[in-house]
This record gives sequence, structure tokens and C-alpha cells, in this order.
Amino acid sequence: ATLRNLKGVQPRLVHRLDRDTSGVLVCGRSLSATSALGDMFAGRDIKKIYWAVVSPAPQEDKSMIDAALVKGTGPRKEAMVIDENTGKSSQTMFSVIARNSEHNAALVAFWPKTGRMHQIRVHAADGLGCPIIGDEKYDGLTPIIDKLGISGRLHLHAARLVFRHPKTNDLLDIRAPVPDDMGKTLAILGFKPNFDDDPFAGGNDKK
Repeated sequence: ATLRNLKGVQPRLVHRLDRDTSGVLVCGRSLSATSALGDMFAGRDIKKIYWAVVSPAPQEDKSMIDAALVKGTGPRKEAMVIDENTGKSSQTMFSVIARNSEHNAALVAFWPKTGRMHQIRVHAADGLGCPIIGDEKYDGLTPIIDKLGISGRLHLHAARLVFRHPKTNDLLDIRAPVPDDMGKTLAILGFKPNFDDDPFAGGNDKK
């Protein structure tokens, strides 16, 4: 109730995260703001930076995953699959922040340029061959969980949103701290991400 605006309008969620994904959420406190933000999220006017711990680590340091997605059938009816014939166009940029060669794991930043269901998760697992640790739906229950005694939760975190305020045009840079269990994994693997670094500085190039 304390977040209602002067007209008594309840905040409305502009975008959603998967149930087990932590991080930044954005709400609009007026109908006009919610509509404007919704249009921004539907387009490509927002930089969405996610952090994920994956295993194995990607071979490349930075590139674009361009793989069409569609809802699966049969055993994967609750998941998404890559299908260039029937899927919807989907692009995700990725950039490796840090690697742990001993355990073949990496901290990777993802920027989904489109907004398909489970996009980062399926692109990581099936596009890169590097599932996100703890992702039960996309082959992320890897031996590294028991080996290192880390959390079995989905290691995907919406770390940062960068966009222009729909009314003032001020640049907003919103960040969310990593939850404790994921933070423990980062510490065990020796990963020390810096919120001030932008792994995608320089535009939309594939490399």
C-alpha cells in the first residue's frame, strides 16, 4: 500500500524473472509509466545484464547466440528448444567475465536482445553447450554441485538494468546484489565480478 501513487494506483510489474532467478525487477507506479516501460522491454531500448555460473566454460570469450526458440513437445513440453524451422528469432549476447580452469566453470554475462521464455537458459545449455549450474530443466544438475558443495539453485542473476527514464530521459542504472548462496559459489570458484564493469560496452557487435 505504501507504494501506491497519489491516485491510489498499485505498482504493476513490467517484466518477470523465472521463478528461481534472482535480481532486478521493475514496476511502474502509473499506467503511463507501466505502458512506456513495457514498450521499452518489448523492444531493444534496455540493456539487461544477467550473470550466470556455467559448467563447462564456453570456448569463446564473447559472441552472439542466434538460435530460434519454440516450446518443446513430449519430454520437453515444459521447456523451450532450438528449432530454426518453427521457432521465433532469438538472440543473446554473452561475455565471459572469469574462468576457473580447474573446475571447467565460468562466470558469464548474458544480454538477451529478445525476450523469449527461458531464453538465456536454453541458449546457454543448447546454444553454447554450457548449462547454467543448478538449472534442472536444462541439464544444469552437473557433478560440480556435489564436488564443491555449492548450492543446487539456478545460478542465474539479473544483475543490472540500464535504460532511460520514460518521462525525464535520465539514464538509470539499476543493480541488484548477488544472493548469499550464489555469492558463496563465486567465492569458491574465485570469481570477483565488478558491478562497474560493462562487459557489453561498445555496442551491439557480435565480437
